[in-house]
Parts: sequence; C-alpha cells; structure tokens
Amino acid sequence: MTQRIHVTPAQIFANIPGLLGFYPEESIIFLNFALVKNGSKVRLALDFSSRTDLNDWNATKQACTVIADHKPDVVWALIVSGDSDPYIIDEALEELVDLAESAHLPLAAVWVTPEIASGSPFVLGVRAEEDSGITTIPCDPEWVEGEISDVATAVSTMQLVEDGQLPELSRADVLSRFAQGNPHVEVSASQLRRLAEDARELAATIRLGGGVDRVRDEFRMLLTASATATKETAVMKNEDLLFRGITIMSNKLTRDLTIDLVLEQPGASRRLLLAIAKTATGFPRHNALCLYVLACIATGAIAHNFAAMEVTLQENQHHVLAQCIVQAHMHGIHKELMKACLEGTKEIIREYGSPRGGNEPAEHVQPQLRAAAGSRGARQHNEQRETNKVTDRKHLVTDRKPLTATEAGDNEDTEPEQKAS
Repeated sequence: MTQRIHVTPAQIFANIPGLLGFYPEESIIFLNFALVKNGSKVRLALDFSSRTDLNDWNATKQACTVIADHKPDVVWALIVSGDSDPYIIDEALEELVDLAESAHLPLAAVWVTPEIASGSPFVLGVRAEEDSGITTIPCDPEWVEGEISDVATAVSTMQLVEDGQLPELSRADVLSRFAQGNPHVEVSASQLRRLAEDARELAATIRLGGGVDRVRDEFRMLLTASATATKETAVMKNEDLLFRGITIMSNKLTRDLTIDLVLEQPGASRRLLLAIAKTATGFPRHNALCLYVLACIATGAIAHNFAAMEVTLQENQHHVLAQCIVQAHMHGIHKELMKACLEGTKEIIREYGSPRGGNEPAEHVQPQLRAAAGSRGARQHNEQRETNKVTDRKHLVTDRKPLTATEAGDNEDTEPEQKAS
C-alpha cells in the first residue's frame, strides 16, 4: 500500500548522529517507525533506532529479530560504507533483505551512503514491492537519491546541544566516555573489597529493620555536594564523596533505595554517578552506569545511553539491570522502565522502611559510610567492627529473630565476575 509520508530521507538521515550520539561508519542503521494516520495523510513517528557493524551479519540477524519482536509499522535501513565497489554493496543489500524477510521485518527500503555528513549523497538500493503489504515509499526523486540535510540543525543534534553535548566523531569516542579511569582518585582492589563488605553490612542492617533512611539521607547529601560543585573535576577529585558513593553502589539493595532520588535530581545524579563509574570497577561501576542512564532518560538525554550499557555488558554480560535498560531502549519503552524501577524502590521502602516512619538523622549514616571509605585511617577500628555491628543491630531492632546466614547475606550482588546483578 502506497501512502503519502510527510518526511524525507534527507531529513531523517541528518538526525542519525544525534540519535546514536556519534557519526557511524561501516554500519547498518535501522530506523523503526510507527504510522500515525490522519485521514489520507500518514505521518511517520520514529520509534527507535539501532545500529550494527556492516560486516557482523550475526549481530544484524539478531537485530532484525529484536526489531521484529517490537512490531514496528515500517522499517528503513541505511547502509553506511565508504567502499565504492558495487559488488560489495549489492552483496550487503541482498544479505540484509534476506535477513529481514526471515525475521518478518517490515523493511520498506534500504539506502546507501558513503558517510553520515551534511551534503553526503545517498541513493536508494532496495524498495519494497507494492504488493508486499509493507507501507512503501514514494517514487519521488528526493526519495530515490539526494543529499543528507544539515546535521548541525537536525532536531536530534539540537537536543544534544541543549544538553551540552555534541555527537562524537566515532563509536569508539562514545565508548571512551564511559571508560574506567579517574586521573585524580585511584581505588585499589583491597579498598573496593572493603567498601563492598561495608555495603553488605548496610544491607544486613536494612533487612533487620533499620538503615533505609540512613542510606537515602547519605545519598541526598552526595547529590547536594555534586550539584554545588563548581566544576565536574571537583567531583572527580572528591575522594570522600566518591568512596561513599561507591559503597552505596556496591550492593543491589542500597543501590535500589536511591533510584527515586536519582530521578528527582537527574542533573546532579548524572555528574555524581558518572564520576563513581569512572572511579570504581566491577559491580559498583556497573550499577553507577545503570543509574546514570536512568538519570539521562529522566532529562530526555538518550543519545549515549546505549553506549553506556554496551560498555557495562561487555564487562559483565549478566548484569540484570543493564539488560533491562537495553531491552527498554531497543523497544522504546523508557516510561515503563522508569515506572518499574520506581515501584521497586517503593517496595523496598515498604518492606524495610524505618519502624518509626520518619527520616533518620543523616549524621547516623556518616560514620558507617566513612568507615567504608577510610583509605586513610578509618580502618583502624577494624577489630571492633564485628562487636559494633552486633551492638548496632540490637539497638535498631529488638523484636525480630536473628536472620539466617542466607537471609543476612546479599545472595546475588557484589561479585559481578561470578554473579548476576
């Protein structure tokens, strides 16, 4: 069925760097649309976009299957290749069409361009047949060939600029934004283990009926410090702030207690969480990256989110929250993702919230988290920790039976190399 579509390839292709967050090379770009009808007119609403390496046909096959599961009304594809050999291009077109048919993907057309840049030429390579049941594209000249519109003034680019960013020159540049490494603060493996142990103690205290408000008050203070920092480097240099944040991110329970706070203050959260992610390694790093992405979604900044999750899953393919975020991104269900995360936080608060129903003073959480962060002397009290822990728990709760080892343990949280998130 042929219907009038009020958008052109030149305009859509100019938005690709802003949508992906970088200028793709040697890639296949999938643009997945929903049809919005108004009488005889049809408007294409871009649902989500995705990208695979041009020569990675296994990844392209998987992408076709995932996209088809989402059931878009129509799909466009753009092959970006600097190879001028027509045989290579024809082979790629044929392979892509075969994969789309096998996945029952409503592929309306495939174009080819040497690069994504303002004024770069593109040409139509494949077009769905009239009787295919797919909403086909017009036969107008501007749909057959043309030049990509101005990338700098594309809607998605302008949205990035408003967020204080620009599309990166390459995918590698995007991934480097989330690489581990803080030039100002280093955390040793032994320090991370101690932080994780203190996080487990916090979680055990919470499960005994106290400590929820302690963690939340502490995280609020970290957000305030991040928001009032004059420069991002000030956060990256603040060892005390970073170590406290790493402690909270070292455990699923304490992490999940902060999600609503992240969404309430997404700007400060993005700065804090990215600094934590670049400082830590392993589980707290991956948790910080996940919550960083949630904060980005809350502000409408989604261009680099997939890259952040790609880095996370490359380092720990079993991280459950990262997997959920990727699926939400692929299926364009960000609102549902946020709702589910918020409900999870509310459920934890309902189950483990303070018996007195109020906020515990923030100062109560400081000594415990500072002890976790204590690279300079706080560990002097190590011998007393077990005694103090028992005393603290008796003070917090007097009417509950002791937890079993399994209940008091974290079960599934602090060792990403071995356990899922």
